[in-house]
This record gives sequence, C-alpha cells and structure tokens, in this order.
Amino acid sequence: MRIFVVENHRDTLKYLKMYLESLGHTVTTASTMQAALAASPTEDCHVLISDLGLPDGDGWQLLEQAKFPQPVYAVAMSGFASANDIARSKAAGFQRHIAKPFGEEDIIEALEEAARHIGTRPPEMQVAAPTAKGTRPPKEAPDLTPGYIADRLHDSACQSISGSYLLLCLVREQLANEASGSLHLLDTAISELNKASGQMTALMDELRSAGAEDGAAKSAITSGE
Repeated sequence: MRIFVVENHRDTLKYLKMYLESLGHTVTTASTMQAALAASPTEDCHVLISDLGLPDGDGWQLLEQAKFPQPVYAVAMSGFASANDIARSKAAGFQRHIAKPFGEEDIIEALEEAARHIGTRPPEMQVAAPTAKGTRPPKEAPDLTPGYIADRLHDSACQSISGSYLLLCLVREQLANEASGSLHLLDTAISELNKASGQMTALMDELRSAGAEDGAAKSAITSGE
C-alpha cells in the first residue's frame, strides 16, 4: 500500500517510515500540517497515518482540510486516548485512533483493516473547506497546572518511547536469521519497554488526577470565601 505519514517527532517519523517500508509498503512523509496540506492534492496514498499534535495545527484539522485525490483510510496517532479524543478523531474522519506509545500489533492491525477497507470505501470523501488564513485566534498562555504538565510530559515520553520501540522492531527484523539467543534478548528488551510505557502512563494518570483534585479543592476554598 501507499502510506502517507505525518509526524513532527523526527525519530518517530524516521523509524516508522523504515518499519513500514520493511513490511513492503511505499511511504511518503511530512512533518507539519501545512506541508501535508500542500502535498495532499497530489498525494496518491491509500492510508494516512497522522500524529494529532503538530507544530502548526493538529491532525483533526489536517484531515478536515486535506484534498487527497482519492479517499484514504485515516489513522490518528496520539499520546492521549480518552473517550473524548477518540470521539473527536472519529468525527474528523479518522477510522482508527492509535494511542502512543503504540505496539507493533497496533500498526499491523490498522494496516490489515485498511487493506480490507480499500476496496469497499465510498468513492468520494467529503472534506471541509480550508480555514481562511489568519482567522485562527491566538493561543493563550497555558495554565501550568499539574494536569497540564502531566499532559506535556506524557506526550513527550510517548514520542520517545514510540521511536525507540519502532527501532527495536526494525532491529528484530534484521536479526530474524540470527541465533535464537539474540532474538530472546531483543524480545525481552521490547517487553520491558512495553512494561515501562504502561507504568509511565499510569503515573501520568495519577498526576492528572492529583491536579484535578487540587483544582477542585482550590475552587471550593474560593467559593467559600
């Protein structure tokens, strides 16, 4: 399949491209929303895999504004996978939402589903008109609450873990014909990485929860004054 990957994290983009190519796919890339939008009219891809957090917009805006010459199977990638995040991805037109850090099975499953849908998708995809330049309101300075800090840490860590995981998967492909002992060590490393990512996600959830409780306590004190 022809796959268009949009990702601003350099290592994740590099290793995801290499991994998809090792599976036999043709891959093109972009690292910003504007670059992806500019390429979309001539990007004859079957599958779009896009990060949601881009430096000049987000994956939801990208999918709504892109003008691909044919319908694509769209996969969102994000460090966040709440019910609201997944619902927003679906509303924007993504058929699948993969949470970072993702595993090899997540990618394979998404591509298998994309392959099944390519022959049955509707002939046209409805896209929203591009937002007029300069109409987006300026971003407000973030409120540095524990929840906000947790979200930023989570996103950064997920990017790094995803890139590392993809690199390990690539190394494993290269070692497929090597001694079973080497493969066992690599499988162990991948397993530990998966475990670490799960622990990190749990820690971030605790920090967000603590931030929410702290905010609620402050509101209660303020209202009582």
